Amino acid sequence: MSDKNVCCICEKEMDGVGCSPTPFKFSRVCNTCDSYVSATRITLTPLVNSIQHIVGYEKTSSYLFEKIGLMLKMAHSLKRAQKEIDEEMIKEMKEDE
Repeated sequence: MSDKNVCCICEKEMDGVGCSPTPFKFSRVCNTCDSYVSATRITLTPLVNSIQHIVGYEKTSSYLFEKIGLMLKMAHSLKRAQKEIDEEMIKEMKEDE
């Protein structure tokens, strides 16, 4: 059995089991993506708690963190797609020289 796992955000192979992306409902994340997850959690937890206090809806945090998690995945996908486009443009420019 291989001890390689794939980060659920950036989809890169990682050694070991990775990091827990709590409070997001993902599998595991790499150390790089865990920095984004941690920053998001630290920044948004007070906001979520304030919203829960005002709205009184117990599942507010789960809902918000789920949507933010999807946003992190989408942002990475867009970044990866842009990188692929840039690499293709550079390749074509070199071929034209």
